[in-house]
Amino acid sequence: MIAINSLRNNFPCHNEVLRMKIYATGFDFYFFLKNDNGTTKYTINISGYNRRFCQLIDDSGTVLAQVDCLKLTSDHIYTEFDLLINFDGTISLFKDGEKEAFMQTTSTDSASISSVSFGRYRKETVDTYLYFDCPFECNNLDENIIKV
Repeated sequence: MIAINSLRNNFPCHNEVLRMKIYATGFDFYFFLKNDNGTTKYTINISGYNRRFCQLIDDSGTVLAQVDCLKLTSDHIYTEFDLLINFDGTISLFKDGEKEAFMQTTSTDSASISSVSFGRYRKETVDTYLYFDCPFECNNLDENIIKV
């Protein structure tokens, strides 16, 4: 579990809790978004179910967002992801520097997220590699994503 306030490259805009750039290979891996007592509030599954779906699931098991993500990731080439969590409850995931989120939801308590952790499906046979806390800055003039 990694505290958001310990991330060296979390430079959120004024309305954001977290702004994280992640590079990943493999599939069926997870981002766990946790609150102060370490309880997982949200789980983001990337390229799960034989690379068919990406899902954002809350702590009750309710699927808040699901998208088709066939061929989103590769075993050998890194895919760039940008994870944004806003104080207004919006959780967004972008890929490869795109300006529109490929998966997004709004929830009432996403501002309570204070830490993140990562994992993968335990029976997965393909190695997953993640680089997280990569440089990713906010442009306060227009709040667009800027590739660094």
